[in-house]
Amino acid sequence: QQCGRIIPDSSVIKLGSTFTAFCILNETCLSQSNIHINASDIIWKSKKNQVSKDQYTVINRTVSSVTFNDTTSLKSPLTCNSQVYGRNAAIDGIVITLGLPPE
Repeated sequence: QQCGRIIPDSSVIKLGSTFTAFCILNETCLSQSNIHINASDIIWKSKKNQVSKDQYTVINRTVSSVTFNDTTSLKSPLTCNSQVYGRNAAIDGIVITLGLPPE
């Protein structure tokens, strides 16, 4: 069972716009396993590079968000991760497509 998911699912985003994604942890999965994490433990990555923590917001115990004020710095895939047993483990990931709207 997946221990979390990112909303929105894979997206097409306007180049240079603001974008926010949410990583929602599955409470059932977390309580059934030995993985004791909460939203404050989430590490966001953009194409394997850690996103600056000042872009994170912890909404509550199970939800973390990340905001890009300018999507030109956003690289696909965007993943939410946690440290499990000293190793970085991906919880979920989405494919991001940046582009300009048709004229």
